[in-house]
Amino acid sequence: MAFAMMCLALQSYQRNGDEPPEYKGRSWDLSSEYRHLTEQCIALSDVTQPLNHMMEAMILWLQSEYARSRDAESGILISTSIIVRLAMRMGYHRDPGPYPSLTPFQGEMRRRVWTNIRFCDLLFSSQAGLPPMIRACDTNCQLPRNIYDDELYEEMKILPMSRPMTEITPTSYMIQKARVVFQFGDIIEEVQSLQPSNYDDIMKLDHDLREIQATVPPHLRMRPIDESARDSASLIMQRYHIELLLLKSQCVLHRKFLGLARENPRYAYSRRTAIDASMTMLQHQVSLHHESQPGGRLRNVKWFSSSLTTQQFLLAGMIVCLDLYHTQEAERHGRRASSDMAFDWNDDRRASMIAAIDSSVHIWEGLRDHSMEAFKAHATLTVMLQKLREHEGLRQRQQHHRQQGSVQQQQSYAQPPQPFPITANGVGGGVDGMTDDDPNVAPEHSAAMTLGMLSTGALTPNAGMMFDGGGGSGKGYGGAYGDASQQQNSGLTPNYSGPGNDGTAGPANAQSPFSQLFGGGMGFQGMDALGGVGGNLDWVSFSFFVSFPP
Repeated sequence: MAFAMMCLALQSYQRNGDEPPEYKGRSWDLSSEYRHLTEQCIALSDVTQPLNHMMEAMILWLQSEYARSRDAESGILISTSIIVRLAMRMGYHRDPGPYPSLTPFQGEMRRRVWTNIRFCDLLFSSQAGLPPMIRACDTNCQLPRNIYDDELYEEMKILPMSRPMTEITPTSYMIQKARVVFQFGDIIEEVQSLQPSNYDDIMKLDHDLREIQATVPPHLRMRPIDESARDSASLIMQRYHIELLLLKSQCVLHRKFLGLARENPRYAYSRRTAIDASMTMLQHQVSLHHESQPGGRLRNVKWFSSSLTTQQFLLAGMIVCLDLYHTQEAERHGRRASSDMAFDWNDDRRASMIAAIDSSVHIWEGLRDHSMEAFKAHATLTVMLQKLREHEGLRQRQQHHRQQGSVQQQQSYAQPPQPFPITANGVGGGVDGMTDDDPNVAPEHSAAMTLGMLSTGALTPNAGMMFDGGGGSGKGYGGAYGDASQQQNSGLTPNYSGPGNDGTAGPANAQSPFSQLFGGGMGFQGMDALGGVGGNLDWVSFSFFVSFPP
């Protein structure tokens, strides 16, 4: 235990850059030497036997191995598995309260040891993407009590009562972190299950997580660094660690519903929660990086940053990138999610998400020479950011073109429609020689011209013969209103042969154009007789002015 503590102290000197003069330039080599001495002591001991302080020594050695590298190593997970099995064999997973052979001091220390073992198992297993070894149903060991160290001594007969969580003690951070980590373990067990998750269970876990977040004591609750002028750097980092664990738990809990939220509005809450948590984590990454620079508030606690925090920030960045990528893919294929009406990103939100990824990429760029995971994170996010920016640029150009087209269309709609009259002899400018401002054109002819510009067959089956005398040539308009010698019949009124040679109207029994417009059952057939009353009712003009009032 002494060798392991010396190793951790020398590692902190090296990582923080505040080596004492007597260890200047030698702290890292000395830490490696003490680590090897710790390993020799463990190897010489029989770890299969329940020796005193064996678990404490192995936990400190595991911490020194973990702090030695900025990247995750498989040996850490294997060592954690050994420690878990040895601790369970020694009964650490059972609460010592019912066992009179254990003194109150020993029982309280065992609770603290088991809490740290569960930390390692849950966090290192999730980092490797593997299920933890300790299940919540396998242990009943309680959390340590919120008491001061000087209240503990080996000869004590009874444990003092736990102080309220609002009171700062050396164990208050451990207790609050344990509550968050154990809830994170329940989330991991749910989301990694081979059975499909019930969304009601997901929302129950989300509710429990928010209750824990609401019960964080004030001194450990997240606040801006500007409002922490009187707080120590260690306390500020403790707040960041608890906040990041809460946000990571939300991301892991709701991550699998990001795609489903595009198809079902029921899961829109999960998408919003995961993205909001990821964006907050990326903001914390920027703050931590800024304050860790020379002259910052956190320059002396760089040892808090590790491969676990690296994995948390990379998780947040990938969630934001993937959400934007799938949104852009849907736009590229002309699809919109059914939940977009209730929940979608506007342009400002999308711009802030891309800006957050850009800031994260710059941070990874400064760390990629010191960590392989930082190198991979920088390379991955750089490719994603490039694709996102290309699509955003294309989308903005398309929106600009659409806006310009909309303005031009509104301007064209603001101008009054121009009629298409014809001349008295059927020859004019505009369309096939019609003129646009001939004052001699009758109103009914102008209405007929407008009607003829509509799509073919929109009014009657023979609308294509309306103005070409049945020939379909479309040249001139004598077939309907021009020379009688070129006129065959009208596509508007079947069986109507035009005016007779004596200038009178055509047959009185010609079928009304209303029968073609509305069908034979609309009650307009009886009105055909009005065409013969006095011979002065012009059905062509009447039909046009009824259907298209000026």
